[in-house]
Amino acid sequence: NITGRAGGIAGGERYTDIEALAMARLDSSPTIGDSVEYGARGTMGWQGHAIGYSRENGALVHFDPHVQIARNKAAGVAVIGASGGGKSTLSLMLFFWMSESGVQTVVADPKDDFRKFAYYISFGNQVNDPEFAETILMRSPSDPDFPYTVINRDFWEQTEIINLWRGRRGMLDPWLMCGGNFREGATLAREIMELLLVDKDELKIVDRALQKMGAEYDRAVSENRPFRLGLSRLVEYIGQDIEYYQQIADGKFAGDTAQTITVTDMMAARQGAQERQDVADRLTRAAEEVYANLLFGDGSDLENEEEGGLRALNKRRTIITLKGLNPPRNKPTSQWSTSDRNASAALYTALHRISTFFLSGSTAVKPNGPSDAPASSPPRALIIDEGYILTRIPAGKDLITVALRQGRSYNFVVIFISQQASDIAQLQAETGEQATETSTNQFPTVFVFKQGSMDEARDALRLLRDSKGVDNPAEANELAMMLTSEGGHLETGVCVMKDVDGRVGTVCTDPMFVELWAASETNPERRSQHQQGQISPFGREWTVDSQTRDALRTGVVRGVVEAARLDRRQGRFEMDDWESHVGVAG
Repeated sequence: NITGRAGGIAGGERYTDIEALAMARLDSSPTIGDSVEYGARGTMGWQGHAIGYSRENGALVHFDPHVQIARNKAAGVAVIGASGGGKSTLSLMLFFWMSESGVQTVVADPKDDFRKFAYYISFGNQVNDPEFAETILMRSPSDPDFPYTVINRDFWEQTEIINLWRGRRGMLDPWLMCGGNFREGATLAREIMELLLVDKDELKIVDRALQKMGAEYDRAVSENRPFRLGLSRLVEYIGQDIEYYQQIADGKFAGDTAQTITVTDMMAARQGAQERQDVADRLTRAAEEVYANLLFGDGSDLENEEEGGLRALNKRRTIITLKGLNPPRNKPTSQWSTSDRNASAALYTALHRISTFFLSGSTAVKPNGPSDAPASSPPRALIIDEGYILTRIPAGKDLITVALRQGRSYNFVVIFISQQASDIAQLQAETGEQATETSTNQFPTVFVFKQGSMDEARDALRLLRDSKGVDNPAEANELAMMLTSEGGHLETGVCVMKDVDGRVGTVCTDPMFVELWAASETNPERRSQHQQGQISPFGREWTVDSQTRDALRTGVVRGVVEAARLDRRQGRFEMDDWESHVGVAG
């Protein structure tokens, strides 16, 4: 909590005229956000970090994603809205407060926003140096002659940035991600192939190669001899089939039993050999292409892998960034470009590893306690930006669905960020339940920023309302219009929040510190300007920015005073001295 005894912002502080003490504190009662549930068995929940203010009365809005788990709700948090609406600022704020309070947080960062946020918090205005971006990619700050100074060393040392654009070949090999378990690695390899290959007949060829690889692996285990596991080895087993078909195509005897080979057999075998050669060539090319090359290990990685990165997941913050990943939203994966399929396969594999780790009950990270603290389920969070990338992939959709359903049992929340509410509904499209009702249950907390169209706004409205929606079409359209840019209700940084208790209200989000405002600036044209100032490694020295609070609460008070004036003119008050108490001019 950044208010009260924890030190930091005096969020409830207000200066007023002593003669106005009789006027009620308009901001004294939270109208939305975290709340504590009291019952016969004790209390459940708490008030998390302050993320902004209620537009209704200016009260602080507190939100910690793990509160909904503590109150026996599902693990999902949805953040939806069009570009430029402010969802990135809120997401970066949640990322910062969660990870700093001890939540092990992993982010899928296709737009590079979280990586740049971490750079500014760690290095301050040095990020504006023209050589910084390239230097930080190529060299480690631990090098003795590294040209930049780490300002916030505690933050940096607990941050792992995995740049898949510059990753080494084989670092995401399925058997490496599964710790050398053949069956689990083979299942993941098959899912990867579904992303890389389009034709189902090609997948059958891969299935045959996996079967042969599995049979040889079993023999090696039974004979107690080593066996290399790596995705690149699939080409070897496809090559064995090519050789077999080529023998038939050449009119030679195949197998141990002599048999007559007809012209028809030779023609079919020639076609079969060519089909397998095409698949082998595709996999060979993929092993050299950006992103896909991360998936193709040769088995040596299992023996030489250094502890760290996705294998260890031992930092508070892990940011997985992909440069330029932007697959088409309205096309099936079969119509994506090769580069988009490659990048999506790499992202899926990385998230598969993270989800498996988080749902394993591992207690490797204990950010809030000593290393010898008792075993427990530490709080964890997975933030998925541009979530539609995964919902377009059947295996990716299944991965998120499992995380949502099991997250509560493992103290693990999923923050799903996307531009359209329909992406959330797709996560439940195959469950046999109504998508709107199930999606709402899986995402107890929803943040809706301004929407790009009326259709998107109607989808968002369904997430904010109950499963029955709005019966009156005219009322539904009026409410949906308020969620669009044209409606004028949601400016940048303002959203409609539905909290875990089903309450809905408008929230003005606020990072509250000048340093966090600067770090969360995602507009490239404004970022360098806002990040000119230096940053202190000590949070208590950061500068409080009260502009949002003051502007909002001034507007709230002005609105109440105007209402009081109207009431007085209409003769609704009997007290002759009303003006002298509240200072309302006639």
